[in-house]
Amino acid sequence: VVTVRNFLIRREDGDITGKEAIIDHPAAVVHMKEVASSCMPSPAAAMLAPKIGEALARYFFESPPRVELEGTVGMRTPDANNLKVKLLSPGVCGLLVGKQDWRFTGVSGTLHIKKDSVAVDLAGRSLPREKFTEAVRFDAPAAMRINGVFGATKETFVSGTSYTVNVEAAQGTHVLLSGHEFPVNQLNATVRNERGRLAVLAGGGLFEGRLAASLEFPEQAKGGHSATVTIDRVNFSSLTSLFGSRDETGGLISGRFTYQTPDGSGPTMEGSGSVGLEDGNIFSLPLLGPLSTVISVLLPGDRIAYSVARKATATFRVSRGRVTMHDFEAATRTFRLTAGGSIDILRDNVDIDARINLRGAPGLLLFPVSKLFEYHAGGSMSDPGWRPKILPQLHRREEKEE
Repeated sequence: VVTVRNFLIRREDGDITGKEAIIDHPAAVVHMKEVASSCMPSPAAAMLAPKIGEALARYFFESPPRVELEGTVGMRTPDANNLKVKLLSPGVCGLLVGKQDWRFTGVSGTLHIKKDSVAVDLAGRSLPREKFTEAVRFDAPAAMRINGVFGATKETFVSGTSYTVNVEAAQGTHVLLSGHEFPVNQLNATVRNERGRLAVLAGGGLFEGRLAASLEFPEQAKGGHSATVTIDRVNFSSLTSLFGSRDETGGLISGRFTYQTPDGSGPTMEGSGSVGLEDGNIFSLPLLGPLSTVISVLLPGDRIAYSVARKATATFRVSRGRVTMHDFEAATRTFRLTAGGSIDILRDNVDIDARINLRGAPGLLLFPVSKLFEYHAGGSMSDPGWRPKILPQLHRREEKEE
């Protein structure tokens, strides 16, 4: 047994000082009292306990942190580990979560190494332009806190790991979805890992409304997951502007979509949802926009392209890359539009039927024939190719006059 008091160990990457260290070779245990280090954690720990050094190698440090140690470390086995650690890392540090390498700065908190696990309670900030997951990017630093237990060996790193990460980002957050960036403010998110099973709960402001999402990954390292995404009273014009629309008639849109996918890809997605629009222009949607030109044949002189729907609703299902809906309905001051059909996203084609029923006096006068005004779209999502189904001659005569 070797006892050292008031010691200093000088390394190339920093110093190790301590009030007392007792190295008990027969018991293969090191007792530490008021030990402080300014070295890289992994190689410093490996000097006394190779297995702890191996476990700490999973954590990245751009520069040596300030570490304070108190307790015992097993030299050969983890059974004697009972070490409390205080950590202060002004520089960049990080850890690997699934396939994502998360980086932080200004990290401080505690670690408790007990037997073959590490209890963690750390707080810090994300890096600018850092991706929190593959779908979220922070343009400004976001406050984060991680609390939980990590397995300290290769055998227990997954089975012995359970943690929670809390994130608060006041500004500068973008959610990346289907090639579009959705700006979210006041984001509050929680990530929970329970032995390889990952769950994400997030919410924030989106275009004057609210966005909420929950995701569950049964196997953290794989892409398969289930999710529910909800929007509530989001500014419709601002939302459609992400897809190229310049309409500014406003309105509020709300909706909910629940799905699951075994491998994280669109073709395997199965789900259903609903959507509702209040006081918004239904023809600002790319798929319905070209229909306004065709409907103008019925109501010449009316501003069909700016038909504000007092209310529009629809439910839909998603399966194998195909979106199917049967009950789309929108009511404007002039007419009622109903539609149903399918959109094949993988093959980029649409098969939708729509019907126009006039409202008010014109609707009463033309009631016997108003239900004949039906249209079909059989083109692509960018060019749906709307055409009259029952009165094609009316459309052709209008084209000749033009």
